[in-house]
Amino acid sequence: MVTGATQFREVAEPNWVATLSAAPAPPAPPSDLLSGQVGRQLVLKAVVVFVSLMFFGWLWGLPGAFVAVPVVVVSRIVGERVPSIQAIAEFLGR
Repeated sequence: MVTGATQFREVAEPNWVATLSAAPAPPAPPSDLLSGQVGRQLVLKAVVVFVSLMFFGWLWGLPGAFVAVPVVVVSRIVGERVPSIQAIAEFLGR
């Protein structure tokens, strides 16, 4: 530690620590971004989300659990826009 303090003397100075503690916080996002506008427009069945989490979690583990809901969302959006598979979108939504 003595070697590190002598090599990086500017790090050990108290002014450097005060500069870090006085750094301004980033501004908070506007509340309309957090109001859930997307959630009200795209509704998924809870059972479908649960089954997709279980399936992709079983298939790929933790990364699969992170991928499960976006895959279902994309499937629902594509299903709403392609007439031949609109039944899938109706099944995934309420």
